[in-house]
Amino acid sequence: MIAKLLDSTLKPYGYRVVPSSILHDWQKELEPKARFNASRLPPGAASYLRPDHPRLVELKRRYASFDRRVTSPLVWVDGSLSAQELRYFRGDNAYVWQLRGPNMDAGAYALATYYAKSIDALGLLARLVEDDCFGNFTFDIGGTLVSRDLLDSLVELYFLDRHLGLAFAAPGLTVLDIGAGYGRLAHRMLSALPGVTRYLCTDAIAESTFVSEYYLGFRKLDDLSSDGVTGRIDTVSVSQRHKSHLEGDTHDTSSLGVEPKAVTLVKEAFENSHGC
Repeated sequence: MIAKLLDSTLKPYGYRVVPSSILHDWQKELEPKARFNASRLPPGAASYLRPDHPRLVELKRRYASFDRRVTSPLVWVDGSLSAQELRYFRGDNAYVWQLRGPNMDAGAYALATYYAKSIDALGLLARLVEDDCFGNFTFDIGGTLVSRDLLDSLVELYFLDRHLGLAFAAPGLTVLDIGAGYGRLAHRMLSALPGVTRYLCTDAIAESTFVSEYYLGFRKLDDLSSDGVTGRIDTVSVSQRHKSHLEGDTHDTSSLGVEPKAVTLVKEAFENSHGC
């Protein structure tokens, strides 16, 4: 009775009263929060992926002495990743929203999956294996295990291939990823495209470099990748010798403060930061 009264009162203003039982989870949450799938962590992950790990402490020190034009974020601040989110970095957090926002549910993932299948001329969905490691949320869509990580990466790979012909490139291609995050696209590209034999991950956030180093090592791809923004001078020399055939970021970089001139700034910062 009360619900009907409220519904009739609100209806002229464009609102309706409906039972919460017919709503999706994303429709019920007024203030969506970060979360993660409490999946089992690989051995040693919990002891390594912690805010006080010496490697992360050292990276933060080096970032602090680096050119601030490169490392000053517009959005990301200390505390954007909690200690728990650092361990479960593939969860729904500052890196990738997986369950937050309109239509972020199984139905939307199904639509995205069938779109991905419609453009998957190279059969990447069958080759790129997904799992729930490090808090990743997965969905079984028609027998295919997918996630935001996998679907985003697949669409980005096809975008880059369409414009740059990466799928059939001769071995020896080097990629410079500005704003590489936890190494999501690096993992997928190195797994899918044999022509890419060197992948340089750069990020203005020390935690990202720390996590991507670990993650690509976990995926056994660390011999093909390296961190860039605060890399040692010998690492920089490697990137210069190989040259970078592809530079850029497939996502919005506003959180990092990266402008179109970012590549120039990175190169200048490398030249001016010999103390790193």
